Amino acid sequence: MKIYQNVNGNSGIAGYEIGDTYIEVEFADTEAAQGHGLNSFINRRVKYLYEN
Repeated sequence: MKIYQNVNGNSGIAGYEIGDTYIEVEFADTEAAQGHGLNSFINRRVKYLYEN
């Protein structure tokens, strides 16, 4: 997994890995596991940019 550079210093992402058919994201904190932010992140960054 690659470390996310977080140039602006305000990202909740710690790392990522991009495969042929997936992207794996590591969050910097536990907000997604606690039910905060994951849906919002996907809607802002991915939305409909994926194959069914």
